[in-house]
Amino acid sequence: MKRNLLITSLFFTLALFTAGCENPFAQNDEVQLDSIELEMFFIDLENDLNLSNKSARNLRSALGRHGRGGERDREPGFLWK
Repeated sequence: MKRNLLITSLFFTLALFTAGCENPFAQNDEVQLDSIELEMFFIDLENDLNLSNKSARNLRSALGRHGRGGERDREPGFLWK
């Protein structure tokens, strides 16, 4: 009885641990921009500034937040938030 309880609890703990871990293969940090103008602006900035992958992802994320048509669409300093 104790052995079954131990095996069940270990299996349950392993299942929770596996479900909570991040899978690097399932991650997709690519942000889709909603306008051609933002995409061209991003490409120009990335090429002109020679951004690293992390910096390019952060810039694309900021541009994605800007282009959703919300309040940041009218806010001039959206990149510095």
